[in-house]
Amino acid sequence: MPTSQRQRQQLTAYITLAADQHADTEELREFLNQHLPSYMVPGNLVILDCLPRTVNGKIDRRALRALRATGDCPDSSQTIYAAPRNALEEKMTAIWSSVMNVERIGIHDNFFDLGGDSILSIQVAGNARREGMKISTREIFRYPTIATLSENLMRTVDSTYSLPVDVPLTPSQLHSIADLTVDRDCAYVMILESLGALDHDELAGALTAVVNHHDALRLQYLQNKKGWIQRRSGMAPQGAVDFIDLSGLPATELSMQFREIADRLRHRLDISAGILIRLAHIRSSVNDHVVIVVHHLAADLQSMQIIIEDLGTTYTEIQRGNHVTTKTYGSYLQWAMYLQRNEIRDQFSSDKKFSQERRNLPCTLELATDYGDVARNTVGSIGHKIVVVDALATHHLLNVAPVAYPVTPVEILLTSIVKTIGMWLKTETVTIGIESDTRPNVKNQLDLTQTVGNFTSFYPLTVPFIEMCSDNVMLDAVKEAFRRVSDSAFDFLMCTDAANDMSGPRSTTGVDVLFRYLGSTDTQSLVFKTEESVPVLTRNAAELRRYTIEIFAYIKSGKIHVEWVYSDNLHKPETIGNVAAEFERHLTAFIDCCMNTPSDEIAFSTQDFPDTGLSQDELDSFVRQITS
Repeated sequence: MPTSQRQRQQLTAYITLAADQHADTEELREFLNQHLPSYMVPGNLVILDCLPRTVNGKIDRRALRALRATGDCPDSSQTIYAAPRNALEEKMTAIWSSVMNVERIGIHDNFFDLGGDSILSIQVAGNARREGMKISTREIFRYPTIATLSENLMRTVDSTYSLPVDVPLTPSQLHSIADLTVDRDCAYVMILESLGALDHDELAGALTAVVNHHDALRLQYLQNKKGWIQRRSGMAPQGAVDFIDLSGLPATELSMQFREIADRLRHRLDISAGILIRLAHIRSSVNDHVVIVVHHLAADLQSMQIIIEDLGTTYTEIQRGNHVTTKTYGSYLQWAMYLQRNEIRDQFSSDKKFSQERRNLPCTLELATDYGDVARNTVGSIGHKIVVVDALATHHLLNVAPVAYPVTPVEILLTSIVKTIGMWLKTETVTIGIESDTRPNVKNQLDLTQTVGNFTSFYPLTVPFIEMCSDNVMLDAVKEAFRRVSDSAFDFLMCTDAANDMSGPRSTTGVDVLFRYLGSTDTQSLVFKTEESVPVLTRNAAELRRYTIEIFAYIKSGKIHVEWVYSDNLHKPETIGNVAAEFERHLTAFIDCCMNTPSDEIAFSTQDFPDTGLSQDELDSFVRQITS
């Protein structure tokens, strides 16, 4: 029968048993949950010796309601209060208390004895998911106390609370941590312009929510005798957002001030204290701006985009007075612990292919320099040359050429770079380091698509270079080489560090040229637009760079931008300008080649159809049949 509790309807079942029968309310709930829709499962089960009746022999419903209201039901269990034992149980207790409007809840109190039902279980599960806990309503029915529910949750792979306090660094972090010997505050910097005036307190609240949601932003990094470890810290640090009034400063001087502010914020990061992100809210004569600084151990370029989007979304929710909701994805610590599984480590440690690749890292290209002093390849000497491909050519690169010819836009860009470097150096092979922030696929065990953290992977790509070969032949050669290694970037990094027992990083990469394709960099935030196209990895000016040439390709405002980063101490601006111009000429030629090659002259390979299982001879035979 329905009863009213706190102005809401609730089902209560009153049960009588035969003299020789016994029933447990937990078993009854499980049975009803399996045979009834969730909305029909009673929130309360009360076992009585007999049902109260009126003088006419009918069930006395008024007496039953009174019995429940006074708490005199024989089955009303009175448990001794037990306080939460850890952070997980504290969060769960707060959720139960808020949903059920009960001020004091112990970890052994039964959800249903407190007035819980199927509707409230949905609310509890929803609030738990917003806090990063994946709990189903069925689990609440099966584990109706906080103690049993938390124990079940801590047994699942999705719970960050089951992770140890100290977690080894990932291969990506080990690959980057060598930078700390020179610059402990190496960080990504992004400058945003708000689309309206910002409320400082709401911005600080939004940052706190984002940091609390992404565990990679609240880790501590400590060094012991065995090397570096990352340690789980508490919640977001307070005072991480500064307010700076530059409204009296001319707009022409803002950019320089932003850089100085970013540098001050960067040096206030503290990896040992878990302060990995800082913001500055700047009031200017133009508009409000936000400078974001995130330590490079905690984020990569894709993470910066995630942080910006989450910050804007969360700020909007706070501004509207809504409860802050964030999508739940696998945490970075879950990823770190996943890599520590014996079967995962054994897989990479015993992989002969990647072990051999590591032993035979390619030699540096020894790029021809204008000054010859490699020791002066410092961060402070960086220069930039950007090639901007017009909108029509970008459309052809992204949408037309890959349809007409079996290559991807990245492979076309890579082929253009290979030919440019090969003709510049007059070499028989070209080796380029490939870096990517693509999240690994963990076979549905972890969803890392929106996870903040350092996922940067690396792999050297070596391609034979023949200057006089046709554009088709070169496209096919680069495509084949790239597809053999493009899915192995993380594997290579994992194997390299596994071979070292993950105790230290590789100090060098063995290549002079680095290529990174970043995709679209147009921010999707509801609140901000980006001042810069790509987050800048900021280091001390005296630090030595790992690469001689770094090439970044990204889409901004519908156009492909290809940025060549070099050192003024090694190359003159006109030298890199000429190289970039040659690259643009080759890119145009390869796009035209893809679009204009007759279909009967296209050479398909088995890598174009990886799921067919065909050999090259079988594929060639099939292509001849359908084109003849």
